[in-house]
Amino acid sequence: MTEDLTPVYRVMKGTNQSSPRCIALQGEIGTAVFCSIHPNRANVCRDFPPSFLDGIHNPRCDQARAAHNLPPLTLADWRPAPDDDITPAA
Repeated sequence: MTEDLTPVYRVMKGTNQSSPRCIALQGEIGTAVFCSIHPNRANVCRDFPPSFLDGIHNPRCDQARAAHNLPPLTLADWRPAPDDDITPAA
């Protein structure tokens, strides 16, 4: 699921392109997507929280969503799930 970026670094397949799409991203952007390897995701993904997941705005998340013609997330988009995990509202 990865490919060489440099002799030292590897990237997820599909992310080193002009229109990046990670090989682990499943579904249709703007409708419903999920990371098929979420528990084992790369550090770069672990270090990129969606806006307001923990109440903190992430401008880079807004930029990534805008690249796919999606509106920025707001605090109102998040709600507790039945198992007390945080998930985006439908």
